[in-house]
Amino acid sequence: MWGKDAMTDLVNCFGIFDISCMEHIEGGHINDTFLIDSASGKYILQNINENVYKDPEAVMDNTVRISELINGKKDAGIKVPSFLSFAGKNHIKTDEGVFRMYEYMEETYEDSDESLYKAACSFGKYIRVINESNIKLHVAIEDYHNYGCYLKKLTEAVSKVGKADVYGEMLDTLSSLKVRLDAVFSKNMPVRIIHGDAKIDNIIKSDPPAVIDLDTTLKSYLALDYGDIVRSTVRSEDDLYKVEIINKGFFDALDGFITAKEKKSLYYGVLWSVGELAARYLLDTFADVKYFIDKTDPKRLERVDELMRQLKFFLSVNF
Repeated sequence: MWGKDAMTDLVNCFGIFDISCMEHIEGGHINDTFLIDSASGKYILQNINENVYKDPEAVMDNTVRISELINGKKDAGIKVPSFLSFAGKNHIKTDEGVFRMYEYMEETYEDSDESLYKAACSFGKYIRVINESNIKLHVAIEDYHNYGCYLKKLTEAVSKVGKADVYGEMLDTLSSLKVRLDAVFSKNMPVRIIHGDAKIDNIIKSDPPAVIDLDTTLKSYLALDYGDIVRSTVRSEDDLYKVEIINKGFFDALDGFITAKEKKSLYYGVLWSVGELAARYLLDTFADVKYFIDKTDPKRLERVDELMRQLKFFLSVNF
């Protein structure tokens, strides 16, 4: 990692001076993230993971288009980060990588059923605003949310390392799930531009709510964003009541936009979200270059176990 002086110079390039604190934020799955405190306020500095985002400049071009669209729409009901500029661009390319910076957004209210409603509504608004525009976006990650692709790679990796006896049951479960998903997500299912990582932590509880981590925005099925909201919120039977809250927020935002066919697919979006993530975490343990950079292999395997238990739970209920 680069030194403090180099990091200070980098932040200065974005026009931010008198820095009092630079704090590495733990828990970021993909990009290295830092909280910068300065005389002019707080900011988020990120180093884009080029092992995941092969063309970071294309990713940053996407964020410009998304930011201009959403932050430029007065009645959007949401906001997204607006990145600081350097030499006419919203990022800096150095020998150490590609960096970006935006104003830190404070949360102004606590977790509650009302905040969950607002989060689900915010993701719905994000989908609606983007899809009602003529925005054109680059592909950020090839085969992202391609369940069949992840399953194929995982099956090959498990076989290669001789772990078929250990993970055979998991592969059977994920393979059976693929059959169900293929039957639901047919060619007749609408394809939308979605957030792609609609976990609850990607909403900043502010007024208006802020949707962050826009890098994965892509064309896919609306049910996958819904699935991520539910997956990241409902962990046990005690949480099932939250589905009704999520539904209300999501449907209120998408009223007149979401089709009956898409509504029927939402439950399967939850199954897809959980199953795919389990496959990706296990695949990551066998990979030379890791996607989830914040996790050790034991933590990845622990997460796999959690997700497979969650998948079993969701397979036992239907909403």
